[in-house]
Amino acid sequence: MRPRLGMISLLLAVAAQAAAAAASPAAETVTLRALDQALFDAVAPGDPQRLWDRTLAPDAFYVDENGNVMSRAAFLKALKPLPAGASGRIVISEYRAVFHGDTAWSGSAPTRARPITAWP
Repeated sequence: MRPRLGMISLLLAVAAQAAAAAASPAAETVTLRALDQALFDAVAPGDPQRLWDRTLAPDAFYVDENGNVMSRAAFLKALKPLPAGASGRIVISEYRAVFHGDTAWSGSAPTRARPITAWP
């Protein structure tokens, strides 16, 4: 009877390690939030289209804070860095991700960490 208990314990230990090695929804949410923050960070200082174009799915669309829906192409065309002399940063203040198998849906509430200002 002892060898069987040892084998069951070993199998349970291996299963527990495998479960621990698999990313948890909390860990995946942290990763997704960091990736989304990187997209916001790319807007103000330079060439936002490069990162956004590489990241967005071909069938992506964008819904702004007023409920306007833009196609991927229209969104990328409208995405511009801040004008010279302007500064500011957008920070995700609230974030949520929902997982269904290998698919995640996420949403965020971005806020300005510093006012976007322009100097003459």
